[in-house]
Amino acid sequence: MNVGSDVGTPQVIDEEYRYNVPVLYYAIDGSFHDYFGARGVQEIDKAFKLLNDLPPASAMSDTLTEFPLDTARLNFKAASLNLIDLKSTALALILEQIGLLEPTRFVWCLRAFTPGQDCQTTGIASYLIIKRNYDPVTWEPTSYVNGTLYTFRLILGPDCAFGDAVEEVVDPLATTDNAVADLTVRFGRYFSGLTRDDVGGLRYIYRSPNLNRSETMPGNVLLGGGPWMPATTNLIAPSPSLRLGIDKMRFEKRNFDSLLGTFFQPFTNVFQAKIVTNSTVLTENYIRPVLRPDFVLRAADVGVTAPPVPVPLIASRIQPPYTSQNIATTVLGHNNGPGMMDFTATVDSLGIAFNKVGPSWVGTTPFLIREPQARFIYNWGSFDGSTNEPVIYPSTASVRELERQIFGN
Repeated sequence: MNVGSDVGTPQVIDEEYRYNVPVLYYAIDGSFHDYFGARGVQEIDKAFKLLNDLPPASAMSDTLTEFPLDTARLNFKAASLNLIDLKSTALALILEQIGLLEPTRFVWCLRAFTPGQDCQTTGIASYLIIKRNYDPVTWEPTSYVNGTLYTFRLILGPDCAFGDAVEEVVDPLATTDNAVADLTVRFGRYFSGLTRDDVGGLRYIYRSPNLNRSETMPGNVLLGGGPWMPATTNLIAPSPSLRLGIDKMRFEKRNFDSLLGTFFQPFTNVFQAKIVTNSTVLTENYIRPVLRPDFVLRAADVGVTAPPVPVPLIASRIQPPYTSQNIATTVLGHNNGPGMMDFTATVDSLGIAFNKVGPSWVGTTPFLIREPQARFIYNWGSFDGSTNEPVIYPSTASVRELERQIFGN
């Protein structure tokens, strides 16, 4: 997916980053409303609903057989129009923001690369290859993603500046990039839900028995809030304590003032979380003043890819604020995680901006003389498996519906 730079790196199985509050809040700002209209807002709500409809990690089966290996479908009319599904793209980007990276891309990773003598002439180099994809049931490193087996092909960059281990399917007829978290854009393709490997990744990160040592709460969360306990800023659990996963994450929508405004009405959320200390599970009460949404969905001209051929980026997003407060930096062999995502560490809400540059064409001189020589790239749309015509954005009818929501009939 053309989304610019990465927001993280693949982690070892025990180095995950996660949120540790059970409810996160999202809002859709005026720029998104103006461009995508009421129908676009509905598609974003559908993406969050797919996540909210997941059962708690503790209620899932051991083998996750209740979740399909492939939820991708193809709308041929949308494919012929070079349309990208708004809901599926939003769903993939949200998964990235809550801890999942592309499983297929990181089945094989290049850990080290050393060009050989006269590499530019001989093309000889040394590679160290590792795996960063894990089975959703056994948690063992695996070459499979949703049942598709991948091998790799080593490539050498220009002037031996870099190398890479590129994934290739063993069976040429197998379905590729079939996890929602793969962030793979294909014209006319949409996802009806999350796949087994998507759910397995979320279950591992957020399951209750996943204990992280001395994991604090975000900066705006106050310990206390029970009927007999005043709120306090003492956020660090007793050492050496372990914090349990939240088991179930829920997303709630909170609108800005009059839908299109920029004012957000603050409120307070009260919740409980569990820790283990002295071999005992303790339940703690917390108060969280919510002064701004955790996620804001926007529309903007997010830029283009690097030369030689500029192509509009699909979307851009703010890197989640990873913190590793539970790992001492002096520990031998220190790695990045495990850690938490502290949304209070950023100046703004975590944002996902969808490109609103509109229909675009690309061409290269001297062959680009007239419009017929230009190549149409893509446009946003919403579609499904029905016989309904795809919705193409910006949709004036959808914008009029938005105006009716604000002003009435």
